[in-house]
Amino acid sequence: MIINKNLIADISNITNYDMVKDYLFIRVCNLEQNELKDMPHTAIGDLAITYHIVIKSSDTQICSAKITNNLLNAYGITLDQLHEDARLSSPKMIPPHVQTLESMILGIPDEVVERNSNVKMYIVTNEHNSDGAASIFYPELLNSLSAKLDSSLYVIPSSVDECIVIAENKNVKPKDLKEMLYIVNRSDALSEDKFLSDTVYHYDKDTRLFERYDDYQKMVNKNRFQCH
Repeated sequence: MIINKNLIADISNITNYDMVKDYLFIRVCNLEQNELKDMPHTAIGDLAITYHIVIKSSDTQICSAKITNNLLNAYGITLDQLHEDARLSSPKMIPPHVQTLESMILGIPDEVVERNSNVKMYIVTNEHNSDGAASIFYPELLNSLSAKLDSSLYVIPSSVDECIVIAENKNVKPKDLKEMLYIVNRSDALSEDKFLSDTVYHYDKDTRLFERYDDYQKMVNKNRFQCH
């Protein structure tokens, strides 16, 4: 639970990087969003990580300010530094929340699902269940989940609020995941402002590489060809 708190008492401090760097957090959106032209961002596939400052937080909502190109210039730091600082402070500002899909829908305890289910599916979001898809980029989150499941992962960016993470399994077909994501993104179940991506991603347990599943598969096929 996030405690009610005014984090930055004087809004003029927003231009002082030393005063705000511990209150940074990340969000993720689709790379084609128009507002990105005025914001520093890091592109990963068709996703864009953006950077924000918590001004005030409560157990239900967050008041924040986005970091613009002008603010980044005023800070006198690089985008790489901003990215790393924001990733480190994000879990402290907005803790992640990970639970099995069955637990969320049916209320079944996670440990029961993990013990009995062949296909393990997790919802990754944050404590506010808002703009929680960015949690997959928190340090060690995917690596910890991958280690727990002893498996590489499929990552479905189902909305800006959450991602679905599935352990790689012979019973799970990436083609089916892509079709499901495409259909849901065009249904009434998802409002336009919540759209994140039509792309299924892959996280490799051994290399710790996060990339589009199609790019991962191309590399696998290339390596297979080179072995012959």
